[in-house]
Amino acid sequence: MSGSTVEHFSHPEHLLKLKEDVVIEADATCSVCDQSVIGSPTYTCSSNKIGCESFYLHKSCAQLPTEIVRPTKDQHPLALQPKPVGSFCDICSRDVKFAYACDDCNMDICIICHQGD
Repeated sequence: MSGSTVEHFSHPEHLLKLKEDVVIEADATCSVCDQSVIGSPTYTCSSNKIGCESFYLHKSCAQLPTEIVRPTKDQHPLALQPKPVGSFCDICSRDVKFAYACDDCNMDICIICHQGD
C-alpha cells in the first residue's frame, strides 16, 4: 500500500486517494474504526458518486493486516471484515462497522481492542 492511490477491500468500488493536508468535514470518521480522521493522513474515495463523498479511511487503518491470530487456546485466525448494523465488539461492546471476526467462535474484536493487544 504505497503511493497516493490504493485499492482497499473496505471500498472495492473505487480507488482511494491519500489526503494528508486537505481540510475534511469536521465530523468525518473512518469507515473502518469509526474514529475521527481530522489531523490524520486519510484516504478518500476518488469517485464523485453520491455516497462516496463521505468515505474516509485512516492511512493506518488501510494498513491493518486482513487476518490475525489471537493468543488463545484455539488459535483461530480472525479476518478483518465488514459487519452488519447492530454488531458489537465482544471485548468492549463498542458498535462496529468492521471487526476481526471468527465465524466458528462467533467472535468479533474491534480495531481499537485489537490494537490494544
